Amino acid sequence: MTTRTATGRITARSVALAGAVVVLVAGLSACGASAGDDTDPGHRSFGLQGRTLTVDSDDSALAP
Repeated sequence: MTTRTATGRITARSVALAGAVVVLVAGLSACGASAGDDTDPGHRSFGLQGRTLTVDSDDSALAP
């Protein structure tokens, strides 16, 4: 009589579940940061020549 076990199937499910948990935890911890928590935010500036700025949106909608 042959006895079958589901060890391979359980192992594959365990690995898949562990991978999903790792991805979920990494995603949630990265999204938890707030811009207000930054004590030293970076500021950038550049000199503009002229009085107008033209934005080419390539047929994309721009929010006001």
